[in-house]
Amino acid sequence: MSVNASPELRTLCQSQLRLLNQAFGPISAVIYLAEASTQPEEPGFIPIASYPDALDVWPFEWQTEADALLRPLPPSPLPATGAAPAMSANAPQANASQTDTPQVDSPTTVAPETGQPEIDRQPEQQLVMPLMYTDVMVGLMVVIRHEHQWHEEERSHLQQVADGVAAGCVLDRRNHWMEQRLQDKRALQSRQSEVFHNLLHQFRNPLTALGTFGKLLQRRLTSEDPNSPIADSIVRESQRLKALVADFDETVDLGDIELQHDLSNRQGLNDRALPPQDASAPALLPGLGHTLTPMPLSLPKLLEPLITVIQTVAQEKQIQLWVDIAPASTDVMADEQALQEVVSNLLDNAIKYAPSGAWVWLQTGFHRTEGPCSYQGILVGDTGPGIPAADRDQLFQRYYRGAQAEGPITGTGLGLAIAHELMTQMQGGIEMFSPIRDTPWTPARIKQSERQQCTAGPGTAFIVWIPESRSV
Repeated sequence: MSVNASPELRTLCQSQLRLLNQAFGPISAVIYLAEASTQPEEPGFIPIASYPDALDVWPFEWQTEADALLRPLPPSPLPATGAAPAMSANAPQANASQTDTPQVDSPTTVAPETGQPEIDRQPEQQLVMPLMYTDVMVGLMVVIRHEHQWHEEERSHLQQVADGVAAGCVLDRRNHWMEQRLQDKRALQSRQSEVFHNLLHQFRNPLTALGTFGKLLQRRLTSEDPNSPIADSIVRESQRLKALVADFDETVDLGDIELQHDLSNRQGLNDRALPPQDASAPALLPGLGHTLTPMPLSLPKLLEPLITVIQTVAQEKQIQLWVDIAPASTDVMADEQALQEVVSNLLDNAIKYAPSGAWVWLQTGFHRTEGPCSYQGILVGDTGPGIPAADRDQLFQRYYRGAQAEGPITGTGLGLAIAHELMTQMQGGIEMFSPIRDTPWTPARIKQSERQQCTAGPGTAFIVWIPESRSV
């Protein structure tokens, strides 16, 4: 049988016993902590602190009946082993103020039969205080007075001390449980890190091959060939994937470093605190895994590669795509990869949830001013099923899919959350409108087409607002 008592709990109990000796001394005292055995029928108590004698002097066998606390103990020598006072952890609560509480006198003598110390017990001089927390017995405190009987006021004070020690025992056990849970999570994180590294290693090979095949196609196709833009897109998207894999790898490595530092501190291998992080170093962002670097960008040039990809995807799904990119005289201030990720997520969602034959459109040329800042807008709209009113307030929460979770289309609920996080970091924002039928967010061309076909759904529009470079 073992007991999980931290050094801090043992020190606390030892100090309480010393204080009792100063207040009522001379006394002898011991604190036992209840510990369930591997055998349910053999629960017991383990000594964790004593005064003034060592712990191996104190432990002695007790009866296992539930009334062991309520009657005087018969004289018996202390055993040489560290046997705990065996007792059911479900024993009824004992009242330390009862006159029939078992008490033991001192001094300690030596039994000639065993050579071990024994105690002449007298009812007026031993107190056995159950350590109770709510309705649970967590231990026992045995206090023996050598010269005087215990008075009612003194028993009341001892009961307060016992209650405090009981609360400390419970907190110590909770801390031990939380520490065990934390260790389990660290072990799981370590295993996950190994899996991530393995997957990343295996992912790089086909990704490199994909980029190589794209470059071979570029060399074989002339610029006039209608398939040339597809080859260019393959190369560009493979490069984008390589950048994302590098960010993923760096993020996993940082997690490994933090885990190793944490394990070193917990195991006592490094008693010094970690050096404070550089306040000037920006933290990694949850969207892409790397620090964003806003710079002046031209919206038409930034959106051009996305249009080529989305045209192919829309054609494959029989979605009617309309693109209207207005010339921009002023650049926006944004991180190129982050802004492309935002628009790409919105376009992917529009095409994924829109039925065959629906319209999806990409527009620029929107402007607004808020105080000293001016913004340019990118609109992504569709004539799909729209977003239910119940889902709109939680749409940008991570892992939230709302009504879509019940449908046949799979997803993670991360795309809009990542887009929102990235735009927040770039000092911009996203607005959502649904339904948009007969609103200014539906282009006149699409309104007319839908009236003729009578196939329009409620529709949804997202507008991404990016600060202009001259107003930042």
